[in-house]
Amino acid sequence: MNNIIKAYIRNLSIDDVRSFADRKGIILTDDELAYAFSYIKNNGEEMIDKPNSFDLSDHKSVFSNENYEKINKLLKEYIRYLK
Repeated sequence: MNNIIKAYIRNLSIDDVRSFADRKGIILTDDELAYAFSYIKNNGEEMIDKPNSFDLSDHKSVFSNENYEKINKLLKEYIRYLK
């Protein structure tokens, strides 16, 4: 399963990130979107291989408080699937 997710990340577009965020009720600014996309592309495989090591609080200043809370909740939900 993790290999399928890694392949998806390799082909991920910035529009995919925006669309997913929108479906989850997370309205990202252009800067937040660019940061999230870049982070996922550069660190996604590590996040999948070591889900317990990811700490969103290191990135809190990048997102609005509302978006940070929504993203953090979503990450906790999805990380459970990777364990």
